[in-house]
Amino acid sequence: MSDEIAELEQESDRGHWLMRLALGVASLAVTGLFFLWLLYLYLLHVTSGYQETGCLFADKIGRAIVATHSEQEMLDVILPQCSPDLRESTSKEQFDEIYTTYTSLGKFQSYVGTKDGGKITFEYKHGFHVVGVYHVTAVFEHGDLEMTMTLHHERLDWQIVGLYYGIKPL
Repeated sequence: MSDEIAELEQESDRGHWLMRLALGVASLAVTGLFFLWLLYLYLLHVTSGYQETGCLFADKIGRAIVATHSEQEMLDVILPQCSPDLRESTSKEQFDEIYTTYTSLGKFQSYVGTKDGGKITFEYKHGFHVVGVYHVTAVFEHGDLEMTMTLHHERLDWQIVGLYYGIKPL
């Protein structure tokens, strides 16, 4: 009889141990899910901040580009905002081509600004990077100038790492 009681106590101890293990695992899972939810909310908040500041930067540059009255004035606007890599890899003639393109569209009529609010991505290549892609449009007498700016957030500020443009004739 005492062997049966000892065996029942052992089974009971194993059951309690398994129950405690299951509760521990469940509490770790709930805690992990809670921290993942907090991380999601944090990234959502951070992304919206980057998206908004990138959008404002793209609009500022887009407006400044179409408001220039000479190739040199446009260079004075764009070059300080470009990344060192873009400045080194792009010739003056390529930048001048932007000015020539939009002045061929006639009189400036309105600035539409960013379309779709842009897209933010986070990259981890040789460190943490934030990249934003924004599409801006300016309306001219004979067509629209559409620019796509790829921006990189560097040292608390945005830099242009890519600038693509095209015209949409009327």
